[in-house]
Amino acid sequence: MEPKRDTAPPGPLPKLVNMQHIEKFNKNTQIEVVGAWLKARNEYIPPEHEYPEIGYMIFERGEPVACAFIRKVEGNFAQFDTLVTNPDFPGDIRHSALDVLVAHVMREAKSLGFKTISAYSLDLNTVLRSSKHGFKVMPHALIVADLN
Repeated sequence: MEPKRDTAPPGPLPKLVNMQHIEKFNKNTQIEVVGAWLKARNEYIPPEHEYPEIGYMIFERGEPVACAFIRKVEGNFAQFDTLVTNPDFPGDIRHSALDVLVAHVMREAKSLGFKTISAYSLDLNTVLRSSKHGFKVMPHALIVADLN
């Protein structure tokens, strides 16, 4: 499957002064927000019990811009899960928010004792920009079996 390309190209992004507020994800107050973002992108909306326990949301001027989760995998490994942005914000702000949020989540993952963090994405810009956060593209193929 060919990766999807978002509207903003990879490369330097504007520095956003107000995007400093990051908080832990609160299922009680923020799950509907993330669900609306996923719905707007025609993505799978997981039920509440499928959300990972570790998640963070970043805000610009008090409005939520992006959310990221990490899922604990055995052996103290972590996996990025459900990295999503608010489609109502311009691409440059969404991409800047993701960079700030990914750096924050990676610091948090390290402080929690995770050894390695992995991710997968269909978005070509995400794959291209991931190297600035220390990710390496691996030659493996993602394979999945539905057990239902």
